Amino acid sequence: MGNPLIQLQNVSVAINDAIILEDVSLSFRKGETSVILGPSGAGKSSILKVILGLWKPDSGKVLIDAMDIVPLSEDAMLPFRRRMAMVFQGNALFDSMTVGENIAYFLREHYLIDENEIHSRVEESLTIVNLEGKGRLYPEELSNGMKKRVAIARAVAFHPEVILYDEPTTGLDPLNARTINDLILKLQRQGTTSVIVTHLLKDAFLVGKAFFIIESGRIVAAGSADELLSSTDPFVKEFLEDMRQVRLAS
Repeated sequence: MGNPLIQLQNVSVAINDAIILEDVSLSFRKGETSVILGPSGAGKSSILKVILGLWKPDSGKVLIDAMDIVPLSEDAMLPFRRRMAMVFQGNALFDSMTVGENIAYFLREHYLIDENEIHSRVEESLTIVNLEGKGRLYPEELSNGMKKRVAIARAVAFHPEVILYDEPTTGLDPLNARTINDLILKLQRQGTTSVIVTHLLKDAFLVGKAFFIIESGRIVAAGSADELLSSTDPFVKEFLEDMRQVRLAS
């Protein structure tokens, strides 16, 4: 199957003597949707920050295409960051900008492409998330579900190999959550590698192919949905109890 696209090897992070991640090892394969599950404060989002190079581990390696990015300078990190895009939990849209301007903003800031190409990418991204014709609207005119779709459109506009999602469906009603999950599956079929952080089991099992469960900064389980649901680990069994009941009832 070849080397993983992204791999963490024995990564530990501590901030002010508080252990955030402890000896974390996991890998994500190209074109696969991987889900990091765990309770609030377990360290899920911290893994995304480490992958992006925003946090430097105290120990361990972070490999992208088998190259350790931990020792790299900010300038040397840029080519790796440009291969990835992030969908933030709070969407991180600029209220003073239109939807189109929000999507175009970082393209103008970080990419040497002309205005015609930027316009083309904005329109292409809005089409992918089913928001054609909404580019002139402002965030305050959008529902929460639409704001999340704009955040995904902004990520897609970079043509990234990897999209990192931080709690993509948290706070959304079931219909909007389903729309976001369908978008993630659509991008997966197009070959995008996705890493999703969430505590919502139903959404996780709908889109994920590989799963990791983190608790108090440590990976306590990894595998397929079936492997996790058959785990005998007490914490894993308790954490996944609702999904186990759904499987038993179906």
